[in-house]
Parts: sequence; structure tokens; C-alpha cells
Amino acid sequence: MHDHISGVTANWRPTDYLVAILVTGLVAVSIVWGLAALSAKYTVQVPSHGGIFEEAIVGSPRFINPVLALSDADRDVTRLTFRGLMQSSENGLVPDLAASYTVSDDQKTYTFVLRDATFHDGEPITAIDVIFTIGLIQNQLLKSPLSTNWQGVTAVAVDDRTVTLSLESPYAPFLENTTVGILPKHIWKDIKIDEVPFSPRNISTIGSGPYKITDVTKSVDGVVTDIELTAHSDEPEPYIRTLQLHFVPNQESLITLLEKDTDLAAHSIPPLGDRVVHEAVLGRVFAVFLNQNKNSLFAEPAVRRALDAALDKQLIVDTLLSGFGSPANGPLPPQQLLSQHTPGSSLEIARDILEDAGWESVDGVYQKTVKKETKSLEFTLTTSAAPELKGAAVMVAEMWTALGARVDTQFFEANDLENLVIRDRDYEALLFGEVVGHEHDLYAFWHSSQKDNPGLNIAGYANIKVDGLLEAARVATSSKIAGEKTKQAAEIISDEYGALFLYAPHFVYVTPRVANLTLGSVTAASDRFNSIRGWYVDTDRVWPIFK
Repeated sequence: MHDHISGVTANWRPTDYLVAILVTGLVAVSIVWGLAALSAKYTVQVPSHGGIFEEAIVGSPRFINPVLALSDADRDVTRLTFRGLMQSSENGLVPDLAASYTVSDDQKTYTFVLRDATFHDGEPITAIDVIFTIGLIQNQLLKSPLSTNWQGVTAVAVDDRTVTLSLESPYAPFLENTTVGILPKHIWKDIKIDEVPFSPRNISTIGSGPYKITDVTKSVDGVVTDIELTAHSDEPEPYIRTLQLHFVPNQESLITLLEKDTDLAAHSIPPLGDRVVHEAVLGRVFAVFLNQNKNSLFAEPAVRRALDAALDKQLIVDTLLSGFGSPANGPLPPQQLLSQHTPGSSLEIARDILEDAGWESVDGVYQKTVKKETKSLEFTLTTSAAPELKGAAVMVAEMWTALGARVDTQFFEANDLENLVIRDRDYEALLFGEVVGHEHDLYAFWHSSQKDNPGLNIAGYANIKVDGLLEAARVATSSKIAGEKTKQAAEIISDEYGALFLYAPHFVYVTPRVANLTLGSVTAASDRFNSIRGWYVDTDRVWPIFK
């Protein structure tokens, strides 16, 4: 055969060789192109394990520990590194470390059967770890921010894979508490309770979440500046192999960093560059709460109605939130409320309401005489010195001044607002926000029993029918019934102007290109990671049979 080929080419000229090479090359290219075309036509693109995702976060974590986490930075890293019995998802609460669960007929006992899962160090997760975690939360010496959620709960390990949680009385939203991450007892058991908050294990943590910490960088003064996390191989393993989190001290530093590095993700900022914008309902409602005990003006329904009518809530959303929010007309996020007041504002309507109730404008300020006593429409509006709330208060005060009210404003730092103002109910009108949670439990905010500190009913609201509905929602045998009762209560609160509801901010998350990133209802910023196991940045092409 070789001799035959040699004979054929023996008399070839150089141009013949060149033609042969070109023809061979064209055939090879055609074959490669044909195979590529077949692959593109008959194969499908699927997620591939690998890649890096980077995000910048305001703040620095101190407690990567589910029973101690306080800040957003704490909760972000904790959410990535720990798992609970249940987890939040687009479809509500679903089992996580629990393979299954049952609830007793009297709604007071929850029984969880654990799936086979391991901590990041390979140790199995057992019922003993669940009992240990709950015990830490309930230990008053630790002062866990979750302790009130677990008061009166008795936890018992039936066997290595089964645990029961018993309540003193039915509480429909209880299941949300079981999303708390489970700590490994073998790591923490020998640390004295008063030493737990100071343990270095709060940073170099061992959990069981979708990611494990592989590297921590600190500044010279010990502040965490960067954390690298790697996918935990426990099922289901996340697609994105590596997460790199960069921590900055404030919003200004965040914006500067994002402008320099276009591959970074961040939340709660306006859109930047060509990043993808993800938006979700945030389970928070901001309102002005009127304290009738400090100013009797607010006991008059016409005053509350007129003040509400004078508010241009859409303008507040557009100005302060860059449009990423919704006007609020009740204690639930607007998308959840069955009926709402007519949106928009009207000074003319607001003035008509006041004048029909006997108020008269004198030198631009409304006054009313009752039993020879003349009172003016004047009061002080109090809020936090945080830029968003301060800006909202200024806008609200201007709108009410245009109506014909005399409004002073005062601003407090967060700790002072809590300790000097809210705790003693020392305010006339308070601009503040409420976090209603995934289960939209309004009891703490609107039941009459919660009017005094430490209750959260800062409106001082009391309505027997609302009390009954909120109590019924707490002991409802299904989330559907609880939701219906809660919505009925919210409608009454709204109709009575229990507070002057302003806006519900949306959660804004900007990222580089990441596939399959979905946001459901977001209560805390860390909820953005609820679906992170399914995110991916790398892909492969496979034949459909292997998909």
C-alpha cells in the first residue's frame, strides 16, 4: 500500500502537494463543523459543576453561628453554611435536614425524621445535634436573639434519627422557627456557655450547609474582610464550586468597589452597569404609628383619614427607593392585601375631610374648638437617623405641612430610638418598619396584649375583633385558614387607619450573569440564597439521554 501511494505521488509537483493539503484540511474542517452542527442540534445544554461567584456585602460577620447571628453579614454567611430542619423556598417551607415531619392533631407536637446528612467535617447529623442547638437557644445565659421563639418548647430525641418538639399551646407559625441552622454538638459541647460568644469557632465554623468555609482573611485589627467558601459535597451539591464574599464598611465603599469590579454581585443598591437586576417582595412594611396617649388628636378618625389622604406614597417610593417598592395601605405587603384604599394623594380631599369634621384653617394651620378648647393640628414626627427613614420623614412632614399641619421632626440613632423612644412609647408619631415574616404573623404588632414594652404593638392599637382573628390565626390547623384570618384582621386595621402605612420596599439584588437564580418572598436579605444550590455559571452539552 505504501509503495502504491509513493508511486502515485512520485511525479507530483509542489502545487499538487499544496492542493492535497488544502483538500485534506477542508475535509477535516467539514467533519469538525458537521460534528459541531450535529452536537448543537441534537445535544442539550445543562448546568455544570464549577465556576466562581463573587459578592460584596456591607458589614463584617462576627457570629457565623445560627443561634447568635445578629447582623445581615452574620445571617448571610450562616445561611450558606448551615441547614435547619426546614428551609424557606419559593413554595413556602419545605423539609431540609428533615426527611419528613408530622404534626399532632392538637397542633402541639411536631415530629421530625432526619435524612442522612453530614456536617462539613464528615460527622453524621443526629437528633442529639438538634436537641443541643435548641438547648443553646433556650439558655438564658447565652442571650440568643432567637430565645423568645423557643420559649416553652420541649425537645426530645426519640432515637438518633427522630426528634419531637412539643409546644405548650398551638402556634401555627411555629414551623418557621425550625429553619434555624443546626450546630454540631461534638464541636461546641466542651465550650462553657459564657465563652460561646467569644469562641473563634464563630468564624471558622463547621456547619452542614451548601457551602463550607475554606479561607478567612482579616484586617490587622481582626475584622473579617474576605471569606472563601467551597461547595459541600453532601446532596444536593451546589453547581457553583466557589463563593468569594468581600466585606466593606459602608454603602459608599460598596458602590466604589462595584464600579471597579463588574463581576461582583450586591444587594439593596440601585442597578449598576450591565448587571442583572433581580427584584422580590420584601416582607417589610413602613408606616407612621400614631400614639393617642401622647397626642389626643390621633384619636379622631377624621384626622387619621386626612393625614393618610395627604400622602403621596408613590412619590416616596420613586424618590427614596428609586421605584423599587410599592405604596402600602395596610400591615401586610400590598401584594398580600385583599382590599386597599384608593392609591395616590389629594390635598383637596384631605382638607374636605378635616373641614367636614369641624376643622378650620387659620394662618395656614388647621384648628378646631371643642368645649371652648382650641387645638391645632400639630405634632412631632420621630424616626431613625438612617438615611432612608430620615428622608421619608422629611417628605412626609412636607406633605402634611402642605395640608395645613405644623410638623416638627426629630431623629435618633438606632440604639437611642429603641431605648429612649420605642421602649417607653415616648413619641407622638413614629415612622418605623415592621418585619412580618414569611408566615405574615401580625400578632406581635397588632394584638392589644402587645401594647406595652416588650410587645411590638407600637401603634397602641386595640380592637376586640382583630384580637380574635389574630388569636385564631395562631392556632389555625392549616396555613390557608391562618392566612385568611390574618388578611381579615389586616383589612380591619387598614379600614380603621390603625397606622398611616407608607411603603413596602422591594428587595433588589444585582448580579453578573448567573443562570437559574430565582427569588421568592424575601424577609431577610439572606433569603436570596434560598435557591443557591440550583444557581450555575458553567454549562456542558450532553445528549438528551444523559440529561
